[in-house]
Parts: sequence; structure tokens; C-alpha cells
Amino acid sequence: MKIKCKLDTGANANILTLRSFKQIYSNKVTKNNKIVNASFVQQSNTKLIGYSGEPIRHSGSVVFEHDSKSEGITRHLEQRQAVQKGYFDRQAHDLPPLLENQQVSVQDTGTGLWSPVTIVKHSGEPRSYIIETPDGTTLRRNRLHLKDSTRARAADHPPQPDDDDAGDNAATDGESVRQHPSCAPDDPATRSPGLPPGSSNPPGKMTDCASKPTTGLHTRSGRAIKPLRRFTNE
Repeated sequence: MKIKCKLDTGANANILTLRSFKQIYSNKVTKNNKIVNASFVQQSNTKLIGYSGEPIRHSGSVVFEHDSKSEGITRHLEQRQAVQKGYFDRQAHDLPPLLENQQVSVQDTGTGLWSPVTIVKHSGEPRSYIIETPDGTTLRRNRLHLKDSTRARAADHPPQPDDDDAGDNAATDGESVRQHPSCAPDDPATRSPGLPPGSSNPPGKMTDCASKPTTGLHTRSGRAIKPLRRFTNE
């Protein structure tokens, strides 16, 4: 690990303390223990003397440089945000544009409620429109907070099926209609040996056709499909 440092050996680093100043310049301290010339304490360029008695030369300056913890955190956040942006851009798409005088609904960001407004014009900024409320107030809103009124009503109130459609779809909803296999016509190729014509099951075994109506249609699970009562009463 390489560490860079900075060593400052200028005059400011060699300022003497008051005690050292009194020891060196004891004759400068005069009346009432007041220092006559205080400038010696502020800036003293006294030479640095080593243990060997030789003066210590100035070796120049070395800069301390290290990776700050905050710099590493910032770099990590930028990389993570770049990855998140890449995933978001995969499925992001522009909303369909709105036309002038188009009736739309605007969302109140405070309450989350939608109210009808009219598009006046495009503001010139991306995804921004000028709208007019029913009381004549002109506002500027983002495309995200605007929704087509026709689509909004269709989403809030989906069309309900009629009674006739519900009755017709009741028999075929989720299940396909077919004739029960035990009620199929007699086939000599599939008839068990030793059984009389018209019988495809062993004697003594209760068949599904005997336990269920022999007329009408059945679902795949074998449930009999009953016609609607209003059709039978007519």
C-alpha cells in the first residue's frame, strides 16, 4: 500500500512556545514580565537542530493522498444507479400524445383523485401540457398525471355481459362440451369379447351412462348440461 504524505517545514511550523522563547530570549523579557517584542513568538525561524547537533535541512514537501471513504461511496452509488437505469430503460416507453381540446382527467398529487380537464396545448417541454380546469384555471401538468377520459371510464366501468350471453356461456365456460363416452354408439371393434351387441362394459358393472341421463350433452368431467328454465317454459 502506497501512502503519500506532505511535510511542511516552513516558518509556521517552527513557532516557539512562550516557555522556549523565555529560555532563549530571556534578556528580552523586561518590565513586569511583559514581552517587549512579541513578533519573535509569532514568526520565529529558529533552525531545527538534531540530536547530533547538525541543523535539519528542509526536505521539500510531500503530499498526502489517499482514497476518501466518501469518494468510494459516491462511486458505488453512481455505478448502482447506472445499472438501475439500464434495467428501467428496457421496458420504458413514451405515453401516447394528447391533442388540443381533448377531454382528459388530471390526478391531484396530494389526494390522488382524478378530475376532468381539457388540454389547451403542448407546453413545448417534454411530456408537459397546459390544461384548463372547469372553473377556467390554467395549469401545467406532466403527462404522467394526465389520463384519457374515455380510457379511464372504460377501466373503471368494464362492460357487463347480458343475461342471454351469460346463459349461453354457462355451459361452455372453462369446459368443453362433448358426448359422454359410455353413451357412444356401439362399435364392434371396441366391444369386449363375449358381450352382446350394444354393450361395451363387463356384466354387473354400473356404467356412467346408466347413472346419468342418456340424452343431452355433458361436460368433459361428465356433468350434465341442463337447459335454462326460461327456455323450457316457453
